[in-house]
Amino acid sequence: MGAALMPERPAADLLDPRFLKKLDYLNVVAKKLFSGAFRGERESRKRGAGTLFADYRRYAMGDDLRYVDWNVYGRLDALHVKLFEAEESLELVLLLDLSRSMDFGAHHKGTVAKRVAAALGYIGLSNLDAVRVWVLRGGAAENEFWAKGKPATTDLLRFLAPLPCEGTTDLYRATVPAVARVHKRGVAIVVSDFLDAAYAKALKFLLYQKFQVYAIHVVDRLEWRPEVEGTLRLVDLESGEHRDVEATPSLLHRYRQAFERRARELERFCLASEIGYSRVPTDVAFDVAVLRLLRKGGVLR
Repeated sequence: MGAALMPERPAADLLDPRFLKKLDYLNVVAKKLFSGAFRGERESRKRGAGTLFADYRRYAMGDDLRYVDWNVYGRLDALHVKLFEAEESLELVLLLDLSRSMDFGAHHKGTVAKRVAAALGYIGLSNLDAVRVWVLRGGAAENEFWAKGKPATTDLLRFLAPLPCEGTTDLYRATVPAVARVHKRGVAIVVSDFLDAAYAKALKFLLYQKFQVYAIHVVDRLEWRPEVEGTLRLVDLESGEHRDVEATPSLLHRYRQAFERRARELERFCLASEIGYSRVPTDVAFDVAVLRLLRKGGVLR
């Protein structure tokens, strides 16, 4: 009998210096792309009376020259703009699916999902937005994280790094209690493999709750386009049920068609519902994948 397709379980260290450098790179690019509701220093944060100085950041093309600090330029020979924080700020809610189905893949879906959440959270923190993370699994929302401001980056990464993939998937039942504890509406981003048949109910609920919603669809090549042959034992990671099958070319062709059809259904649903959608293959370079989803998925424009 052929070997079963079992998940790889890498030791994911989100505090790796190389990963942090990639986050810095993504943040620089993101600052040039930010606009609309996801912009950390957006126009709704009124300048002038009632605002507090919060931080500096490097000047990016298009920034208002009125907020360049020329004293800093004189010391560092580099343009920096002042950031101000008012009472109004964006609430960025990351809903991270870490059920057992994410514990799979040649490049491990759970690890990629955590890295995507880390990147988006880092960009939000760097732009003075409040970042909230909920872990969805077992029909519940667990391990809440909330922070504001770039100094909380290390706390965010330490929170995400050790989280395991466990429990069953029920996106709707897990989303409802999470949203009930978020008192300010903003952007809600669901990072998942969306294998839950009731994903539409969860996404519609977020829309009903007045969030701007984005779906980030994490897929691995082993489930997207498996290249296997012979007799296989397929194991349901969440229930433990298994089935022995003969992986013939015809069966694999039908499977690939079914998987692609379901992915397209998710994408069409999101587009019809005005939900930003982006598919993130786990075998694409991390920084490339995140930049692609930020642009194509509408998270950043």
